[in-house]
Amino acid sequence: MEIGKVKGQSITLTWLPATAQLQDKTDAISAYIIEAWNSEERSWLELDKADASETTFTRADFKTDLSYQFRLRTLTRNGRRSSPTRETQVLSLKRTIEPPDMPEALTITDITDDAFTLNWREGSSKTKRYIIEKRESSKKV
Repeated sequence: MEIGKVKGQSITLTWLPATAQLQDKTDAISAYIIEAWNSEERSWLELDKADASETTFTRADFKTDLSYQFRLRTLTRNGRRSSPTRETQVLSLKRTIEPPDMPEALTITDITDDAFTLNWREGSSKTKRYIIEKRESSKKV
């Protein structure tokens, strides 16, 4: 099992189909059991089940600021569960912070020897405030 795409609170897990070595010849696999461990619960919990034909699983409601590991079991038609696979590497799900949009249509008007006026249109309604900084043109950034 591997951790695939991670975006925000969404995690996609992928795995290879169970091989004949994992399957009991008389009892076919009916589902995969996805188990998760997180740094808050500190125990393995059944997260969900996936049909035996599936090899990916996505869930979008993971809590941020926690660490996760995942593992997989097979479930047979007779209700038997396999031993778990090796767990994935630890994934620390951090809260993502999007940079604010830049102001649009920035213009300078009313220029005098010691003042000027800046005008702009807000780039996004999510922006709460702008910070205006200055530097001398001879100084490097």
